Amino acid sequence: MKKRVLLALIVALVVFGAVYASAATLNVSGGFIQAGNDDSLYCDLDGVYVAGWGLEVDDGTVRSVRIGGVDEACAGTAIFVRIGFNNGAKPYSSDAGIPNPNVAGEYRFAFPSPYFDAATIETIHVFIEGAD
Repeated sequence: MKKRVLLALIVALVVFGAVYASAATLNVSGGFIQAGNDDSLYCDLDGVYVAGWGLEVDDGTVRSVRIGGVDEACAGTAIFVRIGFNNGAKPYSSDAGIPNPNVAGEYRFAFPSPYFDAATIETIHVFIEGAD
């Protein structure tokens, strides 16, 4: 029994020594970290709104959404939506919206087929991303 304990202790010391030796020769280089701040991380002070849903009443599906009230200070940014559902389905994240040429400050997001059941849509989040 004592030989087993002694042998286990020797094996543990050898393993520890090997790990320590390999860590001692580990080369690490580079690695920058930088901190800073921006006084304004927004381009739309008063928010946006859902200007309308592309509801198809024949089958109860939603095929698009229009987001309105996007401030002109956000021109040139990418705008995305994320749709959440109440049926446990994975949320849908859009590609960038397409500006409506007929209505200033409005963006249209077309949904892929199969379209969303209107009764399952629970939340919408709008993201505006870009540089000024």
